[in-house]
Amino acid sequence: MAAAAAVPNLYDIPLRALRPATVSSISALLNPPKVLATSDGLPRDWRGLAHLMKVPPHLLPHVSQPDPTGELLKKWTAGSVGLLDEYLGMLDRWDIVDDTKHLMEADAVLHLQNVERALSSASDVDADLDREILTRDDVLRLEQGLPPQRYNAYLLYADADEEFAVKIIEEMENKYNLKLCVRDRDLVAGHVFEHEAIMRLISDRCNRLIVVISENFLKSEANKFFCTFAQALGIDQKRRKVIPVMHKQCRLPPELNYYFVLDYTRSGDLWDFWKKLHDSIETPSIQSREPSSRITIREPVLEEQAQTRVVAENSSKIDIGDNEQKTKVKSHEKQHKISAENIGMKKSTSMSLENLKAKSKKWFGGFPTRVKKNKKAEALVAL
Repeated sequence: MAAAAAVPNLYDIPLRALRPATVSSISALLNPPKVLATSDGLPRDWRGLAHLMKVPPHLLPHVSQPDPTGELLKKWTAGSVGLLDEYLGMLDRWDIVDDTKHLMEADAVLHLQNVERALSSASDVDADLDREILTRDDVLRLEQGLPPQRYNAYLLYADADEEFAVKIIEEMENKYNLKLCVRDRDLVAGHVFEHEAIMRLISDRCNRLIVVISENFLKSEANKFFCTFAQALGIDQKRRKVIPVMHKQCRLPPELNYYFVLDYTRSGDLWDFWKKLHDSIETPSIQSREPSSRITIREPVLEEQAQTRVVAENSSKIDIGDNEQKTKVKSHEKQHKISAENIGMKKSTSMSLENLKAKSKKWFGGFPTRVKKNKKAEALVAL
């Protein structure tokens, strides 16, 4: 049993905190006139309350007669619940105090709760994050800064097959620790188009679509639409998307006739329906596809053969290197010989040129370098 809320100080609670039911109870007891006055000579009805409230006597006739107490409490804006309780005691109206004390305290607690609720405010909505929220798991994950929830499979079934759907959820989630998405359990309310939210879950958040086939399932046009939509996704994405599960024997529609169907009604020693369903849903993780470290075992004979092969390869490389070095030396010598021959030719050419100059000097007194005048040119040509 929950502990009762602490009673606040009634002097801190304004009169407007009193609910209409509490005011009506006070008015019913204080409105009737009383003949006997208090020891201070105050009337023990609403008139004594007006005197304590310091209402001028000439205003008393203007107080409405059907409910004068209620009218006084409505106009007493500076009063408090604690002060009203005190005035009732001063009027010797302990009967009213006893009958309405618990009502006043309850009204005071409720008033403080309303004030606290009014002081707190909801946070602003992030439109981008709000569009990502499709399921209850998304709300919890986004509050913790995590990406939206992904599911192993979306479970699609007819309402009449809910009992079998619950079995699938219990087996796959409790025994195999898979995460299934179910419309009635996981989908949050408020989506304008429920079909669009389910299509986003099937295409973006769920690896598979489990289709519970029965006569009731085939009667639903929406279920057949989602099944066709998932088939198109599987073809487009080139992967296995739909897992048909036969709950009750029925005639398969053409779009499911070529699938391998898991038949729940089938029996046999080698037929484990729940294990096959798990294996059909489960997908290998990225980590499992990473190459594992291999352990190499060296055998003495194989290792010796390998070493011999390495030595032979190295020796062949050395021979090839020597041949290449010899070829480079021969090529260099050949080039040197050609250069020497060219130098000899240049020398012989230069010597011939010297002989020619000597002869021209002997014959003509010198080799002409240029012709200054036409006459000399003609004489030279004539010679």
